[in-house]
This record gives sequence, C-alpha cells and structure tokens, in this order.
Amino acid sequence: MLLTAILALSFVTACEDFPLQDTPPQAAQTKAPPKKGFCPAAGPITRSLLPSPEGVERIATNPCLGVNGLIGMALDVIPEQKMAEEAELRSFRQGLRTFATRVTVAADAVDCAYENDHLAVSIYQDPKYGWSVGLVAVVRGDLEAAAEEAICLLLKQVPFLPDVGFRADGPPAPKFCADAESREARGYKFMILWIADSDAMCRSLTNTIRATGGA
Repeated sequence: MLLTAILALSFVTACEDFPLQDTPPQAAQTKAPPKKGFCPAAGPITRSLLPSPEGVERIATNPCLGVNGLIGMALDVIPEQKMAEEAELRSFRQGLRTFATRVTVAADAVDCAYENDHLAVSIYQDPKYGWSVGLVAVVRGDLEAAAEEAICLLLKQVPFLPDVGFRADGPPAPKFCADAESREARGYKFMILWIADSDAMCRSLTNTIRATGGA
C-alpha cells in the first residue's frame, strides 16, 4: 500500500537542510550551534491558507522534525501533571500521533512539499495558557486521499465535536477536537486539517478557518 510505504519514511527527507558554511574550530566553540529542523518557507498558496486566530500565537511553522519531533514540539508545552490528570489530553496525544503520521509524513510523497506548495503546517499556542495548543495542516489535492484518511481516523478518536459557537468565560478547558474543510485556491484543491487540545483553541481555529471559507 502506498501510504504504508510513505509512513516508513522520515519527514525530514521532505526538505533538505541548507548546507552550513565552514566555521573555524575556535569560532565553533564560542558560537551557539545553528538551528536545525526547519524547512524553507512554504509556498504562497498553502501559507496563505493557514489561519491567524486573534489572540493566539503561531509558535512554529513548517517544522521539519519527523513525527516524534513534531509531536514533541506540541506536547512539550503541556505540563506532565496536567497531561497525567486529564483524560482529554491523553486522547489528544494519541490524536496528535495520527495527525502527524497520516498527514505530515504523507507529504514525503512529494519532493520538498513545503517549497512546492503542497504542504504547510503550523503549531499554535494560547499565550496565557501555554498548555492550550493546536496544529493546522494545509494539504494540496494530490495528497487529499491521505488527508481524508487522517481526518477519518481522527474523528473516530474524538468522543464528540465541541460546540465551537459557544464562547465561555474564564480559562480554557481540556477538550480534544479535530476537523477538516476543503478549500479551493488559485485553481488548486486543498484540505485544511486541524486538531486542538482545549475548547478555546478549538473555537479559535474552527471559527477562523470557517470564516475564511469564501476567500
């Protein structure tokens, strides 16, 4: 099966890191090591379809870290105690693995998916409640089958979809959500998939994405 073969690849192969310049040995000891794990910027169409929710920070875009690295980036901001106490967050951890393996790794089917405008991925975080996070992937049409399988599997892991229209006062509550929406832009078909771990982040991502549906 093609998807099984795709999942065997590392997402890091989707984009090659730029070669580092030669550095004298002494300078290498005094300077901080260069940041790695990020591919070049996504293409203009996929990047434009990433949401920009009000009051939410985009803490990473196009992480090229492999499945475990991407999952780690999203989970590292959630305190271990909170993760242990909240069943919703434990469910989110499992959903996050489905999201990462079935969507981002599937993009290895396209050489340098970020640069070729086939994929854009962003991680979002509530600046006040750091454990409240979400991920969004914009996937181009030729990867639509993988994206559809991902959302099908995710929805089976979500007990029920939250009422995103209701705005509650106070801090966010743990709530695992996942959803997807098709979109057409500049003659290409795309699918936007998102997953979040709190009711507030679910509302922010869902309302922002759906509000731009006619763009």
